[in-house]
Amino acid sequence: MNILLRSGSGESLPIALRLEAERHICRMAISDEADPEYHDTGDGLIDKVAYNQKNVDWADLVVFDGNEFKLPYEAEILRRDGKQVLGSSAFVGRLENDRAFAIEVAKQAGISVPDVREFSGGSAWDDAKRYVTRMAPDKKLVWKPNGEAPATTFVAESRDEILQMFPYWKELYSEHSEEPSFIITDAIEGEEISTEGWFNGEQFYLPNHTLERTRFFDGDHGEKTGCAGNVVWSHGDTPLYNRLFNKLAPFFAGRYNGPVDVNVIIEKNSNEPIFLEFTPRFGYDAFFGLMEILNSDMGKLFYETAYGRDISATVDRAFSGAVRVHVPPYPEPSADDDKKRPIGIPIFGLTFEKKGFDGYYPVEVALKDGKAVTTGPDGYVLVAAGKDSSPRAATEAAYKAVDRLRIPTARWRMDLAVKFQNIYDAVKRTGWINEGNRKAEVTRPTFSMFRRSA
Repeated sequence: MNILLRSGSGESLPIALRLEAERHICRMAISDEADPEYHDTGDGLIDKVAYNQKNVDWADLVVFDGNEFKLPYEAEILRRDGKQVLGSSAFVGRLENDRAFAIEVAKQAGISVPDVREFSGGSAWDDAKRYVTRMAPDKKLVWKPNGEAPATTFVAESRDEILQMFPYWKELYSEHSEEPSFIITDAIEGEEISTEGWFNGEQFYLPNHTLERTRFFDGDHGEKTGCAGNVVWSHGDTPLYNRLFNKLAPFFAGRYNGPVDVNVIIEKNSNEPIFLEFTPRFGYDAFFGLMEILNSDMGKLFYETAYGRDISATVDRAFSGAVRVHVPPYPEPSADDDKKRPIGIPIFGLTFEKKGFDGYYPVEVALKDGKAVTTGPDGYVLVAAGKDSSPRAATEAAYKAVDRLRIPTARWRMDLAVKFQNIYDAVKRTGWINEGNRKAEVTRPTFSMFRRSA
């Protein structure tokens, strides 16, 4: 197929490379709204083009890799014109960026939701202060921004902690000239897990689960990042998958075709999955983990999902582990006048051969004079992955892939193997991820792209 990959900032470079390895013809168009340095992503590796009518007409399928910038609007236009589209839409753009709306959809779909209060506009900080002040002093709360924001989620151990944070957040939003929009909800104690299904316009397929850690440092310390590492598996449907996706299809029908992830926390006392958020797009780096165990032609999976066909994808009955490798200034973007931007750093050990990258998923990477280098601007270099029979062994396989590389100033979390195994064991004890009746079929892979030899 001819596949046009419409990307917000180039994070889906590994997807484009996998499609090319499967003998599809792929072009990638990065949004003009992204930082100019994102446009160097994939140079020398993939055909980079402008997003215009000529390239849309060329494509048998247009794949949107996220919901940022104008991508949801662009996807809506193509659907209206009868073009086959995978990913993004106005509906899922709102679902991802409006937490209160997402919670209402989850509630209507029969998923247990937390008590939540939304605040926005000029009076948001004063309204939130009055709301929190009425609570008990030992009340544990969670503050979450809507959409892209200058601040990240904060879990407060008491009422006073969150009250003390308000002036800081207010100043932060003011400095960025952004209007506040956020929610406050009760903190829930339990184990967090994500569950995904692929929606073909009528029903969900390919059930899979993800465990993820987002904190920058070992021990879950430091600021939140997009992802520090994850474990993905797809062993068939489970009680959790059935509970979450049993009534979701009508909400997406006619509005979206693509992957839908439901993030929940299994509450410690009630053992009930409580809704946290939707991710109706490719989840980074979870999708790279899924790619690691996906035996089928990924382009065929995209085609079947976008065109409303029954999805026939097959996966290894294994766990995949993924570790994000980065360089400074990650996770914060470079300042405009920064003279030490993460661009042009050699990546020793990463070679680009016809059949793949041997367990690596390059993100901010390009070829310069035939050699792999970083492109910036964030310092999110690549994801190293591996697979094995347990979460710990799969993550340890990913660490072995990391050890085969040398990148000056590179960093990554070192505690994920034991961390993921402990979380998996705890979630399994809840009974929610025991396998159902439908087991994923396992076949031998027909290509070696991104796959490591035994």
